[in-house]
Amino acid sequence: MNTIKSIRSIILASVAASLLVFAGFAVAADPKPSATLTLKETEVGVLIGGDWGHGTLTYNGEPHMFHMTGAKLGGIGITVAEVTGTVYHLNKLEDFDGVYFKAEAGITAAKGLEGSWVKNSNGVVLHLTSHSKGLALSIGVEGLKISM
Repeated sequence: MNTIKSIRSIILASVAASLLVFAGFAVAADPKPSATLTLKETEVGVLIGGDWGHGTLTYNGEPHMFHMTGAKLGGIGITVAEVTGTVYHLNKLEDFDGVYFKAEAGITAAKGLEGSWVKNSNGVVLHLTSHSKGLALSIGVEGLKISM
């Protein structure tokens, strides 16, 4: 019983921290999106993990292929996700490349839904919605590197 309470406390604390850290991205996001994206991602981890994937950025009506790799501290499991996203503050295509950070907490059991806000050093903000399959417990911080 104490283990369940501990896990629940950790998850709630992580969610609260994520909301505080990333709420500014949502509020600061330009109401008019600059672009949209789709991404197929695979994530594997046991306390330290990684993910990789590829996707398409649609910017000014043109599709642009990109690759994503990531490293994660915290969590356990394996998931495959289809991600859709809205891009804000993308003034030129070159600004899309970079490292994006997010804090997260969630559980995927067979199928799950996760949403997150991430930002890179160029000021580009992504609002991502992930539809995942697999089994995973996510608590931690993740860095995503996107390159065209």
